Amino acid sequence: MDFNDLIEVGPAPQKRVSKVADSLEHKMHEGAVIVAYAMHPLRTTTATHIWIHPDGEPGKRFGFVGSFASRGFEKFTSVGDTSYGGEDRNENGWQITINPSSEKGYVVT
Repeated sequence: MDFNDLIEVGPAPQKRVSKVADSLEHKMHEGAVIVAYAMHPLRTTTATHIWIHPDGEPGKRFGFVGSFASRGFEKFTSVGDTSYGGEDRNENGWQITINPSSEKGYVVT
């Protein structure tokens, strides 16, 4: 499974240009980190259901539905008022429940 789509590559700001190769900065936004952390236990343990709780900003700035869809997940149910909240499932039997709320921990197994 490829995770390169979670890494944004772009020109480094002037103050960091000397610290990166080819003047390009590689970074992951908060939503991308949440996806990477959510996928890790599914891929490396016997876990089959992960809950993620992104609060407002990661949900607004990152495409959770598209990111999980590119990893074989399909939206099964909806939760809350957001377009991304709900349960996503894939053919392996893995489930990811996205419940937009704060103070519950970004990724819970």
